[in-house]
Amino acid sequence: MKGLVLLVDDEPDAQRTYKDILESDGYSVLLASTGERAVEMIADHAPDVILLDVVLPGENGIEIARKLSGRTGTRDIPIVMITAMAELPSDSHVDE
Repeated sequence: MKGLVLLVDDEPDAQRTYKDILESDGYSVLLASTGERAVEMIADHAPDVILLDVVLPGENGIEIARKLSGRTGTRDIPIVMITAMAELPSDSHVDE
């Protein structure tokens, strides 16, 4: 097993596609359809990387990334933002 990926996307087709690709390459995949659920799952599992959709119900992916980056237990988990959007909203800048 290559590692554990937490995939956060509210679109079932996108979840299925990413999950199939990652599992065929040897990764274990956990699925969450909201950012809030992802934060809960991280408490029980220690993913090696998080694939995080920008557009989610409730808190968006950028807000979740900020939250995780500010916590001691999660700040070192790499986060890869994913989206099907052609452009990001103008307020989506994430400070380093």
